[in-house]
Amino acid sequence: MENSNSIENTTKMKHSAFPIGGVILVLLGVIFLVSEFIELPGSVVIPVLGLIFAVSGAISRKSGLMVPAGILLGLGTGLVLTESGLTQNFAIYNDAIILGGIAFGFLLVTGLSSLFTDHSHWWALVVASVVGLLAFVVAVIESPGDSALKTAVMDLLNWAPYIWPVVLIILGLGILLRRKS
Repeated sequence: MENSNSIENTTKMKHSAFPIGGVILVLLGVIFLVSEFIELPGSVVIPVLGLIFAVSGAISRKSGLMVPAGILLGLGTGLVLTESGLTQNFAIYNDAIILGGIAFGFLLVTGLSSLFTDHSHWWALVVASVVGLLAFVVAVIESPGDSALKTAVMDLLNWAPYIWPVVLIILGLGILLRRKS
């Protein structure tokens, strides 16, 4: 008896799951069809996919769907900004803008998962911070002219090959020492 109940439950779960694959195919078809009549930047597909994952995650309350939702929305935002010409006066910063979009996407992972599900992806804040810092460094390096900040960043980058191994050693020792106690 237990076996037939679990098979029925599994079958019901399969049929009641949100059909994200079908929705993605329909929306991609609509986008490609519309793009035959209206010029759309190619990067518009990425945030649309992000929206599909976000809506699917909100409806199904699955936090795992918020990871691709945030990443695609953030990356798509950066790409749309750089491809649409909205940032043409800042074209030298396009790399930093795209990295900033990715950092924003990881912030969205935490925000969307906190708002719409029972499980928050707090780890994404760490990734957002690192990628955001990288976006800042790239913006400083790409900036025209010389400044004290640009010189300091370049000096820090010159020391990076020596700093990273030391940081890894300290982190590893911390983990090992905490485990013994």
